[in-house]
Amino acid sequence: MPEFRSLEELANYFNKNQQNVLSNQNTLVVLEEETQKLAQYIEEEIQNYLSSYVPTVYERTGNWLNSVKISPIVQEGEYLTAIITFDERLANHPSLFNGEEGYVPWLMEVGWHWSMDKPHRTYRLSDFEGIQYIRRAVERFNSENKYGIKVSVVHNGEIYI
Repeated sequence: MPEFRSLEELANYFNKNQQNVLSNQNTLVVLEEETQKLAQYIEEEIQNYLSSYVPTVYERTGNWLNSVKISPIVQEGEYLTAIITFDERLANHPSLFNGEEGYVPWLMEVGWHWSMDKPHRTYRLSDFEGIQYIRRAVERFNSENKYGIKVSVVHNGEIYI
């Protein structure tokens, strides 16, 4: 840390180096805490949905809720990146129709539609509009975000939010 002979020197240093005034350790602690908060909001949104009804056609495994995970924070250039994702082993579920796996976190976000004969259509089985739980969690996080942390949601390489 440089030495300052006056408040003016300190102020000039601060103005030129605002991004670096917080130590890297403090920045990491804040980012880790805020990442935990966003993951908690995602889990709360999932739990809200799971509590909204009791399935009668299938039994829940709990895998979707338990699949939320936080990857280690990495530095990319001048930015620190925290990633919340879903454990692939828990997040994929085999289809009841053809055995293909579906990525439950994304399907629950945006919904699905299977082409079936009209008399056999079943809500939440052949048609579902999605619950936008990730979008709601991010909106809640952003409304409380006092650090200016930018949140992006990426699916299959495309920015969703």
